[in-house]
Amino acid sequence: MKKIVSAVALAAVAASLATAELTSSLNVRMGGSALTKTMADAGDTTNVLDLGSSDFGCDSLTFKASNDYAGVTLNWGASLQDKQKGGNQATTFWTNNGKGVELSAWLKPASWLKFQIGAHKDGIWTVEQVKKDTDDTSWSGAGKYAFLYKPGVASKNSTGYFLDALTDVLNGGQTYLFADFTFLEGQLTIRPTFVNTGVDFFQKVAADKKADDPTMKTAPGAMVMFKNDAVKINLDFQMPTNKDIAFGIYGSPLGLADGALQLMAGFTLATNTSDATDNLGYTGVARDTTFFAVDLRVRYVAGDFHIANAFNFTGASEDGKIVDNTDATKVTRTGDAHIWDAIFLTYKLNDNWTITGDVQIDAYTGDDTVTDLYITPGVMYTAGKGATITAGLHFKIADLSDATATTPATSGKGKTTTIAIPFVFRVKM
Repeated sequence: MKKIVSAVALAAVAASLATAELTSSLNVRMGGSALTKTMADAGDTTNVLDLGSSDFGCDSLTFKASNDYAGVTLNWGASLQDKQKGGNQATTFWTNNGKGVELSAWLKPASWLKFQIGAHKDGIWTVEQVKKDTDDTSWSGAGKYAFLYKPGVASKNSTGYFLDALTDVLNGGQTYLFADFTFLEGQLTIRPTFVNTGVDFFQKVAADKKADDPTMKTAPGAMVMFKNDAVKINLDFQMPTNKDIAFGIYGSPLGLADGALQLMAGFTLATNTSDATDNLGYTGVARDTTFFAVDLRVRYVAGDFHIANAFNFTGASEDGKIVDNTDATKVTRTGDAHIWDAIFLTYKLNDNWTITGDVQIDAYTGDDTVTDLYITPGVMYTAGKGATITAGLHFKIADLSDATATTPATSGKGKTTTIAIPFVFRVKM
């Protein structure tokens, strides 16, 4: 009897594997700069034909296998690029700095319940972006991604950095587990989340901590989403330690202009109260700091014309500061507020040629007021489906508000202008 049962079980597994649908996709981008000229108070520099230095896009190889009740995804973010905006891109081809590999599996035992476990797929400039931008008409996908970009606190040193209920300590790489409970005929989804952060959830003051105190390396979070034909509302919550909390609410009206117009508005509140020795990875944060942020997104598509605007205002409590220490070429910049605004647009002239452009302002205001301006017009040639070549001009004026400073090497201030001719080859299969 046992042999019969075993045979039936093996047959069921074999049938499941046979019915699984396997799909794969490959997205490769290789870029660089034909010419980069930097003009600064400390001196000028010129680079010619700098391959692998493009700030636009990244690469991925994806395999998916699934049936009606289970699935597996492998997403490998190996990259030919040497760097990328935000500094989170690959430092080597194979490892992608440990942040570009996603392996996850999901199981759906009932129509109203779904489990998923895997390696942390979060990250602002990793393979998650590729999923969202590879079908866009702009050369970097930035126009589409500007609208889909996770809302939250703009400061990377905050608990609420681009909040999405998956706690992100040290910018990703954690193991996660979550469950989706669906109600009201699919309109309401409740998702409790658990992420292994590698740090102790029960943070204590060093003087009060005992050797036999319990530790928990997994941080809780939650997401509640309501969506019908008229509106989509998200409530996101994450708590990397018992002293650090982030909460956000974001809403979008649906069906505007038959779907051509998309809007999103949201608010985020986050606290960082852990002691600096707790090793959360939020380096540079003034503890006992409360961050708040307002997000606004607008995107409009009319035939061959597409425009998107993304705006984020992040402020800090009176005793706290917003810190930017991600650029190794500058000293740390601090302020009471961080403002980021970006406009992206594309216009398709015909089947082969598309005009692209973006303008971005990145500013810190307060004790150390700094404003960076980015302007990138370009043109994209489409050789065939999924195959494009894009080139343009890239202007960056750094520390615009401190144009008269004379000691940029020591103060981090002083107007610096960069003019580049970037290019990107992209093949998606």
